[in-house]
Amino acid sequence: MFRTFLASLLALGCSACFADAAPDASRVIVPVLVTTDHGAPVAGLVKENFRLFEDGKEQQITDFGVEHGPVSLGILVDTSGSMTKSFASVAHGVASLLSDEVRGDEAFLIEFAAAAQVTVPFTGDEEKIIQQTLHERPLGRTCLLDAIDLGLRELQRARNPRRAIVVFSDGGDNSSHSSERELRKSLAGSDVRLFVIGFFRQPSNRSPSREELEGPHLLQELAQETGGGLYWPERPDALVRLGHLVATELHTRYVLSYSPARSRNDGKTHIIRIKLTSPRGVGKLEASFRQTTR
Repeated sequence: MFRTFLASLLALGCSACFADAAPDASRVIVPVLVTTDHGAPVAGLVKENFRLFEDGKEQQITDFGVEHGPVSLGILVDTSGSMTKSFASVAHGVASLLSDEVRGDEAFLIEFAAAAQVTVPFTGDEEKIIQQTLHERPLGRTCLLDAIDLGLRELQRARNPRRAIVVFSDGGDNSSHSSERELRKSLAGSDVRLFVIGFFRQPSNRSPSREELEGPHLLQELAQETGGGLYWPERPDALVRLGHLVATELHTRYVLSYSPARSRNDGKTHIIRIKLTSPRGVGKLEASFRQTTR
């Protein structure tokens, strides 16, 4: 299914380069992933299916195409004690995420509990990451925000302009030194998309902590702001499907560009919104993209 999807997108024509900011300051590039309301990628759309707005004013889409290319990826795996019951299936999710490898891909692994550390540096050998995940045992507290911050710093060494972080976690944070405000600022200033595969379950024998209640909501906000996404498996075997879905999102997307009337040197943050028109016979469509630009 996914190879067919990629082939159909490539048939539309593609660019060899991923970019979230155009070299020409008068031009803004907006990469977009389009899915159905069930999360399946949508191929075959044309320029007329998209309308783009900046700060509430519609912009003329000057260029339209499809990109397919390599990605530099940070994989962040929660190894804290709260992941004990879910951890056996995490390695399957990591393996499926890495199975749709594209020439030039590179990835690193960060494991985090009370502290975050890079356990596999940047590599083109996905088996190193899979094997490390298989041999880990969950224990201790959770420093989720610290792990994402470390991932952003590691991605500064990336070879590919296309960069993303994928987090496997239950969302709670009770050990980070980084603040939510600092992390939001770092993500907003980067070209990194954040994806989360979450294991959000209500504890059966106790009341959930504030971190457990607020964590999933925070992760969803961060993912949406960066043009990424948040997913949660209904059952362990769904991780294989979700891993493939995220891999497709990482490598292939529509690309829109426009030239805003306002100066891009005003130092302000501008809000982008996209409206989609579904082709006949296709249900509701959803667009994932970075929602702000400067």
